Amino acid sequence: MNIYEIINKAQTKTKLTKNEIFWLVDNFTKDEIPDYQMSAWLASVFINHLSEDETNWLTQALSESGEQLKWSNPTVDKHSTGGVGDKTSLIIAPLIASLGYQVPMMAGRGLGHTGGTIDKLESIEFQTDVDVKNFKKLVENTGVCIMGQSEDFCPADKRLYALRDATHTVANIPLICSSIMSKKIAEGLDGLVLDVKFGTGAFMSKLSDAKSLAQKLIAIGENSQIKTYGVLSSMNQPLGRYIGNKLEILECLEIMKNPKDVFELYEDNIVLSLLLSALMLQSLKPKDNLEKNFQIVFDQLMSGKVFNKFVQMVEAQHGNLQELLEIKSGQTLISPQINAKKITITSETNGYMSYVDIKALGFAAVALGAGRFTKEDIIDFEVGFYCYKKQNDIVRKNEALFDVYYNDESKLNDALEKLKDSFLIDQKSSDENTNLNQIKKPESKNLIEEIISFDGQKYQNLHLKTKFFEI
Repeated sequence: MNIYEIINKAQTKTKLTKNEIFWLVDNFTKDEIPDYQMSAWLASVFINHLSEDETNWLTQALSESGEQLKWSNPTVDKHSTGGVGDKTSLIIAPLIASLGYQVPMMAGRGLGHTGGTIDKLESIEFQTDVDVKNFKKLVENTGVCIMGQSEDFCPADKRLYALRDATHTVANIPLICSSIMSKKIAEGLDGLVLDVKFGTGAFMSKLSDAKSLAQKLIAIGENSQIKTYGVLSSMNQPLGRYIGNKLEILECLEIMKNPKDVFELYEDNIVLSLLLSALMLQSLKPKDNLEKNFQIVFDQLMSGKVFNKFVQMVEAQHGNLQELLEIKSGQTLISPQINAKKITITSETNGYMSYVDIKALGFAAVALGAGRFTKEDIIDFEVGFYCYKKQNDIVRKNEALFDVYYNDESKLNDALEKLKDSFLIDQKSSDENTNLNQIKKPESKNLIEEIISFDGQKYQNLHLKTKFFEI
């Protein structure tokens, strides 16, 4: 075998063999194939794509390039393709662990306009750099461990992704599938739930593209004997209210500690977290009733046990919640203490809130310092936004739209310009006495578009209901 022949096959749409795929990954990992030759292969794959077999073989080769875990108890995980304000892992991981299942979660950092679970946890000094031995120990003792990708797991994927990022070959479905699923296979999972986003704030803006990605990811999971579900969820508005690393930790603490009191405020975040959690239980026991599993995770969230498990997880990984929690009279209280400066953006007119470009909102947070434009950028964990209005909410003149948390004055104007590009007020009027009931309200869009099952089961007429809501 030689790299020239493999590049030529990719350029001429000639299918590679399994041995060729494994040889390619192995020799790239060993530095026997230089970056410029691997870049040529990536460019050809980016244009001509990979077959289903080639994608499965690439996934397997990437997964087997490092440690592969095995567990004695049922293990399950979830993965999101990324969004603005998407913080569900912070709720889901302790929720499932508090029910007695194991959650070995390998999470990522922020990418482009989207936030990363690892960055959020590091805002509370949470240790995410964990070796294999401690990862297994934490999962077995606590039920959950969230770690960043290390050299122990899928080192070939880590190197290949860095090269894809540098050569602008990230947005290719077979390469995306292999990167995501190689790490999930290495985790040794029995079940997996994928939250595949679509909309103006997602990498896949079109619903059809997101569905295609979900179906291919699920097929790889099935090929690897992992019971996998996909949820197509909208990223046409931020999820929850807070955007920013420590701010998003604060939101999740409020939800886990006082879910009944804050349900209306954070409804979309809570509903999506519960549905993904219910499907995680479903992936471990596919013959169970999803409505029943939904009630189980709802009751668990309301019990306060999820909050306790989150605190246990943070303590086990040496995190620090001192700034966000305070103890008074034996009670643990949420303390919304953010040290950044704050300004409030208000509406100049009446109408309805319309988010038009969530990607712009994400980049506004990056401009404040909540994310990275380059790998070398240092994150400001305190900065971000609070969103007062959800899609199609009534807006009155001079009413608050956003709180902006910032530290660096020089970054503020750029962030505000990007923020303005992310929304508009529909049916706006300069007359503050306008009767909003006479304005045609925009049609609401679903948060959850579809659930796709590994076994083809349809979930189109679900009746997921509690005393708080019905979806």
